[in-house]
Amino acid sequence: MKYNTELQRAVLYARCSTEEESQKDALQKQVREGRNCIEKNGWLLSDVYVEAVSGTVAGRRSEYQRLLRDMKHDRYDIIVIKCLDRLMRETKEWFYFCDKLNQEGKRLYLYLDGRFFEPEEDQANLVSGIEAIMAEQYSRNLSRKINNAHKNRQRSGESVVLTSRTYGYRKEHKKILVDGEQADAVRKMFYYCREGFGGRLISKMLEQQGFRNLNGKPIGEATIRRIIRNPLYKGVAVMNKVHYDFNRKCLIKNPPEEWIYHEEAVPAIVDAKLWEEANKAMDLRTKKAGHGEARSTGTSHRSSRLSGKLVCGFCGCPYYRSVRRCGKTGRRVVEWKCSQYLSRGRKGPQGGCDNVHVDEKVLIRILEEVGESYFKGDLPDRDVVIEQAIFILQNIFQRDQEQSGKTKQIERDIEAVKHQQRQLLDLLLRGVVDEELYVEKNKKLKERMKQRESDLDMLRESEIPTKQGEKRLEHIRHRLQENIAETAAAYVAADSIENIKVYPEYLEIQFSSGNDVKKAEFCSTRIPCVFSSSSKLRREQEKGEIMRLMDENPRITAKEIAREMEKNISLVRRRIDQLRKDNKIRFVGKGGHGYWESK
Repeated sequence: MKYNTELQRAVLYARCSTEEESQKDALQKQVREGRNCIEKNGWLLSDVYVEAVSGTVAGRRSEYQRLLRDMKHDRYDIIVIKCLDRLMRETKEWFYFCDKLNQEGKRLYLYLDGRFFEPEEDQANLVSGIEAIMAEQYSRNLSRKINNAHKNRQRSGESVVLTSRTYGYRKEHKKILVDGEQADAVRKMFYYCREGFGGRLISKMLEQQGFRNLNGKPIGEATIRRIIRNPLYKGVAVMNKVHYDFNRKCLIKNPPEEWIYHEEAVPAIVDAKLWEEANKAMDLRTKKAGHGEARSTGTSHRSSRLSGKLVCGFCGCPYYRSVRRCGKTGRRVVEWKCSQYLSRGRKGPQGGCDNVHVDEKVLIRILEEVGESYFKGDLPDRDVVIEQAIFILQNIFQRDQEQSGKTKQIERDIEAVKHQQRQLLDLLLRGVVDEELYVEKNKKLKERMKQRESDLDMLRESEIPTKQGEKRLEHIRHRLQENIAETAAAYVAADSIENIKVYPEYLEIQFSSGNDVKKAEFCSTRIPCVFSSSSKLRREQEKGEIMRLMDENPRITAKEIAREMEKNISLVRRRIDQLRKDNKIRFVGKGGHGYWESK
């Protein structure tokens, strides 16, 4: 084909992938390079077509459609692009464009390659494109057949496919067998869950017993929850949960009604009764945590007013609530433990924490005393507190009125700046303004945008505490006026507490209802108390209690002392040994027959 050798009219077509700021810079560079190419080759720049938005489908790109219309009206001779993928990425559209290019006698120049695209020379590319279409259709049909074969196999239950990462099972000679040691860990998970233990505590107990996952690490609580929820461990295989979507090139989850169940498809590790009981216990724990739907997401839910408020005074980590059964009696003990201790144990080379555990009953009793003193005047006078609360509320209402309408105004300003940025970019790409002026103006617009966004963030952050503080202060005000009981006072105290730092011999309680309350002389207070046998004061108290029981009944046994004190017998025996070493008591008699005598 012969082309016009006179002064050639060239147009530039540029396209970016997204509207992100980094892509805008790339688009400017693309336009600049295209202009330089046209000038270098001595062509006349007739127009610039810039797609400032993404779009893989040609019909959605307005500038590309304008390019085709101008081609039909013979408004240029050469189209300059960076490379072929800047023009389009669909095979069908590419063939259509090549046909139009040939019909209208136009040329396509790839400035990145420094050459014209010649259909005659690139005939092999067309053949390759056709072959690619045929291969794509073949792959689509093959994918459909494979999906259908999988579904038929799953319906018939011919074989169960398990990966080598399925905990509790192993494969030998294409047979699925139970792995003895891993199966023991799985059974313990179900037993512990049935007894009411949560995933975090089960994980810790299994770690202490030496069980590990397939990577040799402690079994995570999320893994434990997945195992308990999986019917595979009672011998039921669930199939057709996912399928491969050829067009989207990914696995798609099927709805539960399309799942296929096969009973006794694999050897069961636990019986159906234990599986059901463990799952019911997990459902119950989830519902108690405040969820209408019984499901577990692997997160710790706020089931207590104190959740998220207890903090370790040693390492700064949060305290978690845990429930355990005490010895043979099965007495339920609720404790709060440092999360660092739960994950790492006592302090060692790999971390851990030596802080105390907090008995929830003791903690609630302390909060009741705090709440009672809160209303009896040990803290600021009740009437003074009420007046201060009213004053604070008035300040809040005044701020709300001042902030009214500011948010919407800032949002309008931000939209206006964005519009100006788009207009400025359009002027740059069309050559109306030079790059130096663009950079200067765009810098100012960016600074204004940043400032207005910062103002908006500050307004939104202040709105939330304002509303919450208003409700909290109003709640405290009503409680103060109603003269509520001690238990209710504990709840109010808990609601008014920002955090509680735990130390072995005291609690540091920080009250907070916003900055205004701090100005109203709400502050932190230190409550002396002891929670753990590792505390010196608690040890002395326990020794004193043992000596008192011995004075009342000299023939009392260590087992009876443990029952009276509701302590572990091994702890009681340690305290008795310490008292004997300190020469504070002695046992008169032999062979376990005799009596205790204080010195």
